[in-house]
Amino acid sequence: MIEIYPSTQEMQKVLIQALGLARAMNREDRIPSMGFTPQEWNGPIPNSPCEIADLLGRVREHALPAAQRIKSGAHHTPPDLARDLARQALAGRQPDRVFDPCCGAGVFLCAVAEERLKRGDPPLKGLVGWDRDPLAVYTTKLVVMLAFDDSMNDTKLQCCDAMTTDWPAVDLVITNPPFVSSSLKKGGLDAETRALLRQRFPIGFQKRSDLAAAFIEAAVRCTKPGGRIALVLPESLLATEAAAPLRSWLTDNAPPSRIDLLGAKAFPDASVRAATWVLECGALLENIELTSHSPWSRRRVPAQQLRQLPWSAVVVPPQQIPSFKIPESAQKLDDLADLSRGFTDDFYFFARSIREAEEQSPAHPVLSVGLVDPGRHWWGERRAKIAGRWFQRPELHMATLRTEDSERAERLMAKQQGRRLLLATRSAVLECCAVASGVVAQVPLITLRSKTVEELDLIYAQLLSPLATAWYLSRYGHLDQTGAGVDLRVPALKELPLRSMASIAPSTQTELCRRLQALRDRPGQNELQSVQCLALELMDQPHDPLMTWWWERLPKKLRDGYSR
Repeated sequence: MIEIYPSTQEMQKVLIQALGLARAMNREDRIPSMGFTPQEWNGPIPNSPCEIADLLGRVREHALPAAQRIKSGAHHTPPDLARDLARQALAGRQPDRVFDPCCGAGVFLCAVAEERLKRGDPPLKGLVGWDRDPLAVYTTKLVVMLAFDDSMNDTKLQCCDAMTTDWPAVDLVITNPPFVSSSLKKGGLDAETRALLRQRFPIGFQKRSDLAAAFIEAAVRCTKPGGRIALVLPESLLATEAAAPLRSWLTDNAPPSRIDLLGAKAFPDASVRAATWVLECGALLENIELTSHSPWSRRRVPAQQLRQLPWSAVVVPPQQIPSFKIPESAQKLDDLADLSRGFTDDFYFFARSIREAEEQSPAHPVLSVGLVDPGRHWWGERRAKIAGRWFQRPELHMATLRTEDSERAERLMAKQQGRRLLLATRSAVLECCAVASGVVAQVPLITLRSKTVEELDLIYAQLLSPLATAWYLSRYGHLDQTGAGVDLRVPALKELPLRSMASIAPSTQTELCRRLQALRDRPGQNELQSVQCLALELMDQPHDPLMTWWWERLPKKLRDGYSR
């Protein structure tokens, strides 16, 4: 039997509140006090096992240090979400052995048990729960005792690391695995752990994979043919390049029968968009059920589409975009300009040498994504958060940068020279601004250069055009992982169709320069719309409904900024 005596202070905190809850529920006989005094329960009285798991799970979270909660990547699963996924997982099935490899406070085990009770089946039969956190296992033990007056033995409930332990053969895996980046930044995984996981999970854990992808591979390998896997996952796994081999492998071995897009509201404290997947091991499927909660939609699509298109293009609801037609004479942006984006390591290299500018016009002002809007930037007018620090007027201190690595400093600063365009990567519309030589583009801003100033201006006007946003969303809107709409990626952006300078009459070029200069002098709504209208005319597009659609997409705060 797993020891019920609390061996740590954190366990004692959970126990005394569990005892208080048991007293409030008139179930004092289910948990032995072992000499501890119950803490008076002042919260709501739960009406179901899932609600007990939810309440004691929150007690457990509060008992953990904040740094440990963040590093674990664990996100508290709401009871309703657990119940919905359990219903989907058990639909038409009676699995003998059910496994949650990172059970937390046991909410999924309780959700399966609740569904079984409705059917008149033994609720805890064949349930297996693991977690690497001893406090989680201890909490689950208390939850099961309080909810079912039962004590799961140590073969059913274990404290072990699911990433380094062989999983049992089961009929159903249901879990909410930790969302942890492979990067060491922000509490991610160290190099030794990444190497171990890549060896154990050669398909699921590659490149910049999320740890959740390794759990998917492990789940497929342990689930019997004809079994099912139900998971809560980061929505990004539908689109990331790192997860592409995993998605391809799943298409052949455990295709999804259902995917629900939950949006960001499922885990509001985690700033992550989530989805639930139901996978069918060894099955050949005709259709996939797709649901989106934000905005609400429900569709059924042929499963064969997963072999023909990126998963995100199949799953994410199509964007509502006005119709448009690209002229046959348009050229690709890649033929007219060079695009580049820095690396994450460059971000931190620059960040260590950023300080508050003392001069009115420093040599190297720093622009971050949050300072770039369509047709303008807000340096000096809007605060920027860079690497956890806030700045009103961020500048790069070259002496400090050279002290750390002079060769690297010169190489990276050479890329900050010359007039160019900077594009934000995630936004409601394409956001770009023109900057002078010496302005530092902080990662992940995309930099665009052209051979001549005139060509750069023409590209600039067309990027500001509603047509550019409409085209990108029509082709790559499914790549968005944040809910903003546009998730700008260099390979995709290179395909953007544009007019070249050779196809524009001299008088039109002169008028374009005049309107862009007016926008630089006064970056207001009228000036921006004037540039946009001319850019639409260059591509033979009517002003409406594209103009109306584009401006309605802008967040109110951004629209208000053009009215100042």
